[in-house]
Amino acid sequence: MVGEGKQHLTWVNVIDASNVIAGPYTTYQISLLGAEVIRVKSIDGNDYVRRHSGTEDMKSNVIGP
Repeated sequence: MVGEGKQHLTWVNVIDASNVIAGPYTTYQISLLGAEVIRVKSIDGNDYVRRHSGTEDMKSNVIGP
């Protein structure tokens, strides 16, 4: 197990163009290990997961799964 505070992947650069749960979660975990992650989003701002899941209240507040 990687010890707390250890940054083993500081030499890794990642471009993340994913938009469904597994991709962003994976790049988040990689960033915790020290990788530089550049997140590429759709120019219109549409996020598939936020658009198609969660309650109407969550969607109106732009939060949710």
